[in-house]
Formats: sequence, C-alpha cells, structure tokens
Amino acid sequence: MMAGSVVWATFAGSAVWVWLTGGLWWPLAAFAGWGLLLQSPGVMVGGLLTAIGWNQLVTARRFAASRDRDEEAALLFLVRLDQLLRVRGTLAGALQEMGYRSPLRGADAGERVLAQVAAGYQISALSFVSRVVRVVHRYGGSLSPLLAWAVDAVHGDQARRHGRQLEEAAQRATVVVLAFAPWGVLGIFRVAVPSFYRTLAGSPLGGGTLAGVGVATAVVFSILAHHERREAMQR
Repeated sequence: MMAGSVVWATFAGSAVWVWLTGGLWWPLAAFAGWGLLLQSPGVMVGGLLTAIGWNQLVTARRFAASRDRDEEAALLFLVRLDQLLRVRGTLAGALQEMGYRSPLRGADAGERVLAQVAAGYQISALSFVSRVVRVVHRYGGSLSPLLAWAVDAVHGDQARRHGRQLEEAAQRATVVVLAFAPWGVLGIFRVAVPSFYRTLAGSPLGGGTLAGVGVATAVVFSILAHHERREAMQR
C-alpha cells in the first residue's frame, strides 16, 4: 500500500512538473509502462525520476538551440549592416534599409534602434557594438572596423564552441547510455534470472535502491542541463 502511494505521488508530481515546464511526455509514459511491465514500484519511481532529469536536459538543449539561432541571426545582421553602412554612409540609413525604423527622431535614432536589436538577440559581440557605437558617434570615427571585429568575434566563438562540442559529444553520449542502461538490464534480469529480479524488485531495500538509482541519474542529467544552459548563455 505504501509503495503504491509513493508511485502515484511520484507519477502525479512528475506529470505536473512536465506540464509546468513544457517538457516531453513520452519519457514519463515509457518509464511508467516499463515499471508496469516489470511489475516493480521501484523501477517505476526510479524511472520517473530519470525521466524528469532527461526532460531537464532536453529543455536545456532546446534553449541552447534557440541561442544558436539567435547567434546566427545576429551574425547575419552584423554582416548586412556592415554592407549597407558602406553604401548608405550612416547608421540610421543602413538600419532603415534593413527595415529597422525608430519611432523617435534625432541624431541618435540609429543608436537607439541598434540598442533595441542588441537587447533582443542578447549576443555579446552585438551588445558590445551597440555600446561602442555611441562613443564613435560622439567622438567620430568609422564603424566598419568595429563591425568587422564583431563578425570575426562571433565566428571565433562559434568555431571554439563547435570544436569543444565535438570533443565532448562522445563523453556525453556515454553518460546518457550509462544512465539508461540499468533500466534495460533490469528487463534482462526479469527474463534471465527471475529469482534475483524478484528479490531485488520485491524487497523494500531493493525498491529503495532502484529509487536511489533514479535520483542519482536525475542529478547527473541536471548537472549536464546546467552546463548546457550556462554555455548557451555565453553567446
């Protein structure tokens, strides 16, 4: 009875968490079904906790992908702005040619529009350009070297990040495989060594151990998700 209450509480809490965070439903359904198939409350509780951690990692990767798109859009913006600035001669004229118009008039209208664009993308190189443009406008100078530096900076950040991701890809894949492996091994034990499986899954100690595996796996996924988010913010 106690185990059933824990299972239902874990399932309800997991479902609410996924609903609030906009996560994936299929990991919860898969682990719930696997727990029912193996007839083990410990597998279900541990699996649901694993699904929560996996959802955190997937959400972080989605956020990183959105930041990559922002970076690509900001890079395209900088390249296009540099090209049009050479043609139009003024920042405001170049931005207007790109479709960015300020509702306010004044000598610093272009700087205000650029600051708004930078605030929308939140890319460090573009944000730096939006701040330095005000200084260039006040004291004079050409914006082309600044824009060329920003484009090179974005390209450099992308190259370093892609290289680092390629180096870490195998390690992260190994962690994910090892995180999901115990639940598959339990299925093998259920078929190949049923006596051992019944002892493991049927005892309170075994059920607590399986739940502990789920907690540890969720923590590992949470750490990976935190790393993904922190790296995504450094654009």
